[in-house]
Amino acid sequence: MITKYGGVVEAKTVQWSSLLCLVHPYQSLLSKDVEELTTGCRVGTTTKEKLRRVIKWVRQSRSTICNIKLQSTTQKIECLPRNWTVLEERDPTDCSSLMEVSQLTTLCKTFVLASICEIVSLCNARTPGDTVKEKIFLSRRVCETGSNNLVEDLLCTGCQLCGSPLDSESEQNAFPLVCSKSSSRLHTVCSIYRPFMLYVWDESYFMPVLVKNKAAEILFGNMKAENVYSSYREQMLNQNPGSGNKNKNKGADASLANNIKPSGEGFLSASLVEEDKSLQLEEKYPPTKRFNFYHVWLIFLKLLLKQGKNSPLKFEIIVDPSLNVENGKFEIVSATLPCFENCL
Repeated sequence: MITKYGGVVEAKTVQWSSLLCLVHPYQSLLSKDVEELTTGCRVGTTTKEKLRRVIKWVRQSRSTICNIKLQSTTQKIECLPRNWTVLEERDPTDCSSLMEVSQLTTLCKTFVLASICEIVSLCNARTPGDTVKEKIFLSRRVCETGSNNLVEDLLCTGCQLCGSPLDSESEQNAFPLVCSKSSSRLHTVCSIYRPFMLYVWDESYFMPVLVKNKAAEILFGNMKAENVYSSYREQMLNQNPGSGNKNKNKGADASLANNIKPSGEGFLSASLVEEDKSLQLEEKYPPTKRFNFYHVWLIFLKLLLKQGKNSPLKFEIIVDPSLNVENGKFEIVSATLPCFENCL
């Protein structure tokens, strides 16, 4: 089934269809009479009349729309020409160095071994003075205890499928109206990894590559941004553990003052007794802590940014020479840890 909406064409197959075949085989459009073709169709009178018109129209304009050439003896029908382009998936090529990757001039996928050097967030890469103060380099900030804005630099709200951030301010990287990775063209909005530049190097070259949400998940140990942000938000709320109890005690004192009788005899009501018991239970049996994805994510960041101390990774990179570097001229699709065999 092929559908077209605006400038987008979508083709899909369905196992069951409500379409009814009225004329079969299609060669009979030319060999049989119109009345003979429509007699056996189990449709209403109005539909039969429409079918007659369609058959007549096909016979009159068959040479134009179907490219059918009749032969006098065999009446052979040629294959219809395709009106779409088939995208051929090419196997990724292996490049021996980053220098070879940088010199590619066609759209392709390639594998290359390289080491991680630096991560630069695109949201603040052009902030004046950041280069001097070394704020844009995450390796300088990841070891700082008070650098909580790493989450703001690397996480945001956007589409989980295409990786486009919702809060993009630049016109060139504006949030697209449709999702190119979804068959319904609808965005799946949630917390995602903000696109960032990953600087990789080998003995021949040093180059930046673009990393979007899906590739960032692989790079950070298959941890989704939604889980990381949820743990980070919970940690921020629990930084002052005594504030909740203080508020509860204040509420209990206020309700106690309201429940004092006019005679001056202050007796605790049943609700206040229950509140006091619940507070004692919370202090005695604290709630179980959930797995802290935020801490593990910070550990991954620190390990990845240990310059010169990590083994090279095998990156799958899409090369699109028509784009500039920040828009995805070199974009990482996946990253794996290669297995080197010892040659004896």
